[in-house]
Amino acid sequence: MINSAEFAEQIGPIVAAAIGVIAILIAASIIAMARYFITFSGFTLHDDGRTLRVKHGLLSTRESTLDRRRLRGVTIEEPLLLRLVGAGRVRAIMTGISSGSGESSLILPDAPRSRTHSVASEVLYDETLATVPLKPHGPAAFRRRMFRAMLAPIIVLAGLWIAHQQFVEIQWWGWTLGGLFFVASVPLGIDRYRSLGHAAPAGWLVCRSGSLMRARDVVAAQGIIGWTIQQTFFQRRAGLATLVAATPAGASAYMVIDIPMTQTWALIEQVTPGMTDSLRHIT
Repeated sequence: MINSAEFAEQIGPIVAAAIGVIAILIAASIIAMARYFITFSGFTLHDDGRTLRVKHGLLSTRESTLDRRRLRGVTIEEPLLLRLVGAGRVRAIMTGISSGSGESSLILPDAPRSRTHSVASEVLYDETLATVPLKPHGPAAFRRRMFRAMLAPIIVLAGLWIAHQQFVEIQWWGWTLGGLFFVASVPLGIDRYRSLGHAAPAGWLVCRSGSLMRARDVVAAQGIIGWTIQQTFFQRRAGLATLVAATPAGASAYMVIDIPMTQTWALIEQVTPGMTDSLRHIT
């Protein structure tokens, strides 16, 4: 009988790794579907104008009540695998409930993208916020996203080359994996840039970022209690900044990443009129 080591040696390490990854993905998918069915079977969301009531569960029923007076917006999450099939989920941004509270803030589990938009619109009483076009962050942000995505594979390839020259011969499959890592970083950087964006419809801040976990945050301006403009050394050189809106709800801070520095004060003023006057007076 051929053991697993002998089988992997016969078919090659890359093929063996591919088979292993496929097997893991199939098993993980089956487990995820079973968990989803058990956890969210019979899911209902009821809005009576004062509270949002969420109820779901097959073996154990869970029911949550969210006070609308504490509602400060929603987050539409689109993890990579869900995004590939055109799906996402929706969380409520609530005062007193952190973003890491699991199902406490969940108002729609994994569902088609059109459904996430409609639920977010109904919860916010606004049909445009979930789909409002976002302003891109320009070529400097694109270059920064690409550099950050490609830095790791460049370091790996450089390490392989140094090891090959000084220590040990690198097999062809090692170079292949390193090359695939480098090639995969290109669409990752492009997707990370395409995910960046912001908008400021009246009374709201809308910001989006992320690739493996892309999130579109829709935050009510009345829930924002302060702003922070952050710049790393490389952001300063690129003329970019990260604008952080502080709020006692949800994640406590919602970030507009790699926005051109020239747009930061205008965005703050657009979302919270009058705040920039006091800040400039202090400085």
